[in-house]
Amino acid sequence: MKALIGAASVAAMAGFGCSSDSGDGGGSGTGTNGQCLTERDYFAKKVWAPVMAKVCIKCHSPDGVATEENAKLLLLPPSYPGFMDANLDSARLIAKTEFEGKSELLRKPLGEMDHGGGKVIEEGSAEYKALQGFVEKLAAADNCTGAASVADFGDVTFLDPLETLRKASLQLVGRLPTPAEVQALLDQGDAGLEPLLDKMMTEDAFFDRVKEMYNDQFLTDRYLGYNGYAVDILNDTQYPNSGDSYDNLSDDEKKKINLAVAREPLQLVAYIVKNDRPFTEILTAPYTVMNPYSAKIFNAKLQFDDPTNENEWKEGQIIAMGDTSKGEPAEMPLPTSGLLTSPVWLNRFPTTPTNVNRHRARMVFKFFLATDILKIAERPIDPTQATNYANPTREDNSCNVCHRMIDPIAGAFQKFDDNDQEKYEPNNSWHPEMFPPGFGKEVMQTNDYDNALGWLAQRIVQDPRFTLSVVYTAFTELTGQEPLAYPPDSDAPGFEHDLAAWEAQDALFRKIGDAFVASNFNLKTVFKGVILSPYFRAKNATGEVSPERALELSAVGTGRLSIPEVLGRKITAVTGLPWGKGSGYYKTDYLSSDYRILYGGMDSDDVTQRLTVPNGIMANVAWRMADEVACQTTAWDLSIDKPSDRYLFPYVNVEDTPDSNPDAIKKNIQYLHAQILGEALDLGDPEVSRTYQLFEETWKEGQAKIASTEVSENLVYACRARKNPYTDQDLADGDKLEKDPDYTVRAWMAVVTYLLSDYKFLYE
Repeated sequence: MKALIGAASVAAMAGFGCSSDSGDGGGSGTGTNGQCLTERDYFAKKVWAPVMAKVCIKCHSPDGVATEENAKLLLLPPSYPGFMDANLDSARLIAKTEFEGKSELLRKPLGEMDHGGGKVIEEGSAEYKALQGFVEKLAAADNCTGAASVADFGDVTFLDPLETLRKASLQLVGRLPTPAEVQALLDQGDAGLEPLLDKMMTEDAFFDRVKEMYNDQFLTDRYLGYNGYAVDILNDTQYPNSGDSYDNLSDDEKKKINLAVAREPLQLVAYIVKNDRPFTEILTAPYTVMNPYSAKIFNAKLQFDDPTNENEWKEGQIIAMGDTSKGEPAEMPLPTSGLLTSPVWLNRFPTTPTNVNRHRARMVFKFFLATDILKIAERPIDPTQATNYANPTREDNSCNVCHRMIDPIAGAFQKFDDNDQEKYEPNNSWHPEMFPPGFGKEVMQTNDYDNALGWLAQRIVQDPRFTLSVVYTAFTELTGQEPLAYPPDSDAPGFEHDLAAWEAQDALFRKIGDAFVASNFNLKTVFKGVILSPYFRAKNATGEVSPERALELSAVGTGRLSIPEVLGRKITAVTGLPWGKGSGYYKTDYLSSDYRILYGGMDSDDVTQRLTVPNGIMANVAWRMADEVACQTTAWDLSIDKPSDRYLFPYVNVEDTPDSNPDAIKKNIQYLHAQILGEALDLGDPEVSRTYQLFEETWKEGQAKIASTEVSENLVYACRARKNPYTDQDLADGDKLEKDPDYTVRAWMAVVTYLLSDYKFLYE
């Protein structure tokens, strides 16, 4: 029996009560209320938005005229992750450079020092005073170093520790908190959350959830679509065990091999997390992980304790068999670099002879550098101008602004075939007409080409955007929301409120990112940071909020539609049984199979994005789920002799009616609200009364229909307790529950259906 969740509420989110000031256009180092602004806050509020984003970036953007002339000031637009910090660094460098005792940042906008853009602001203007204030702040001894602003969530109520733990445990491990965990929180309050989360993140179910989350990104479960899919994509010359010898195996052996090969990249992610390795190893690891089945396919020289154990994963190196007729060695160990050299990952993000790995480079930016390169590329391009250049991607400024970023990373994949995606070609060379392999402004030396992806990986994980990408992924997976984008138009109505929302979220991401780095890149630190944040725990406003405040709080709080897999586990957690077909231990969860796509899920192949807003079909699936789960679980749960072993009905028996034992019925209804919905309600709460009314009216109507023989006293066959659902063994005749002469079983079915179809159950 699951413990009652949601007892005494404890004050949450300490440290989020301070308000950040929006400031004005003046040059003071404080906000309008006298609050000292940090260097970064001052730049963001008074220099970037009102001055540089309007005046300077026109020429100093990556594709601007000033940048083409190698100007020292480079300003990134908001489409670049971490743009604010990069622009602060750039502005700081110019501000600290003086000519004849005056900062260049104050001279050039006035048209001095041969400023290519001429005079762009007036001396004494609000814009000039803002720049002046920035220069003075840099020189000041007292720079508010420890006074970083934080968001004001004083008008928000939060999930208490027990509610937070329930939500987190369902999200991370697919179960309800144990009685011991509940007691720990009752004893320790908020301070007990973090150690409980730490312990939770050692469970096998958590590592399965990590794989699920990262499959949402990489979509490699596509290769589970049919038996042999993952093996069929491998080159059978370099991986001969994927050819005829595989075809001659039994279906069961094929299934185990295909699963191991298809899941290789996700298993690597889970292995790193499970062993508390630095998460940077998802790219830098000189190994991958294999079990006895995938090791044979990948020609790995590994010894296993049990060659039939699918769950024995070991570090190893993939070996491609060479074509000796082409002068290749008989064995070619793959220069391994985590996911970047995974055969399955390479196939999932393929290239062509004309694409030359640019698609893969885009995915590297997206997954590991938090950068949507296509947004950066959003610019008008005149296709007729390209004919003026022999090599537009290098020579045409409208093209090379992106290709300078993409092509060097594409070059790191040069040792893989352009057609046979995972085929290792150690003798391949790069295309001289393209930008050379490298990262950022650093060009890779030719003697690094043999391990080009390893070279690239080391630089990616040192880039602050890698940390940001990990935080973004965890945030999206746990909250169901994409990170906010910086509001593009500072003149738009509500800009300051949109900006406040972005700043609050950005501050949290930087805080979590700093903790992630300080923990030696332990992914669990990021998960805890998100779970303990307002974006996971916010529950409601303390009162009415203005439209402007609503904008600021738009991304804060609970209310995420559970994905099918999480909802399926939640059903099992609260009722003890999955919603599915089949019987016994082989029962298939509908929300991971038949209804997965219909309920907004994905198959990583044809459907690659989850639905976040329900439609009519999803609503019908939810109703069917509630009806069928109530049917499958109610009689079974009531048939269990020991009430404390029941998931749903620990306080009542079949004989209890509103006439004979109304108090027990109300107490069990109170329990069901806690068990199913996570609500801690008093017995006199209106919600308990309404649910009791549903039970009573259903019971009365049912009794009348039984008396008139309109309805049989027999339960519908599918709803009877005839077999143990865990073992599929018939129950003893005395333990079966097949009749319902008092109509109490069906009244409880109505209650369970009602609660399972509540939006509070379908959402988290």
